Amino acid sequence: MPSSNGSKTVLLGLGNLLMEDEGVGVHALRWMEAAYTFEPTIQLVDGGTAGFELLPLFEDNDRILMIDAVEFGKEPGSITVLEDDQILTELTQKMSLHHLGITDVLSSAKLLEYCPQKVVMIGIQPFAIDNVTMDLSPDMQARLPKVVATALSILESWGIHTSAISAS
Repeated sequence: MPSSNGSKTVLLGLGNLLMEDEGVGVHALRWMEAAYTFEPTIQLVDGGTAGFELLPLFEDNDRILMIDAVEFGKEPGSITVLEDDQILTELTQKMSLHHLGITDVLSSAKLLEYCPQKVVMIGIQPFAIDNVTMDLSPDMQARLPKVVATALSILESWGIHTSAISAS
């Protein structure tokens, strides 16, 4: 949906929910969807492990914020924010099949001249991806508030304000 200034923004959670911390992007998205409203309204998308199915998002939107587990070779729980061309440059190690999809989508979007004004990725170094479970590791669960706070800060810098949804 367009914001009040006409720009369209997507918050995109990525990851495989069956591989423990690999699903952190989707977990963060679901938390934000349940806990906040966004003004102006943005589109929240569970991208899961989708690849080229995400390409229309790059054609149709002005700003895209992605959240994903990324193997950076850093301390587990480290959060790295990448912007625009940095994303393709830094995503050289593939942690899972969907990373190939994301780099392919970004490269294809560039070739097709689908040029959002801003593409940002919040990458989180996972603690564990070896267990088949839909739950984040306890360490990643403890890190999730920082991931969400990072996303909210970026959205705020884009003029998107949040309000906590009150529990009834």
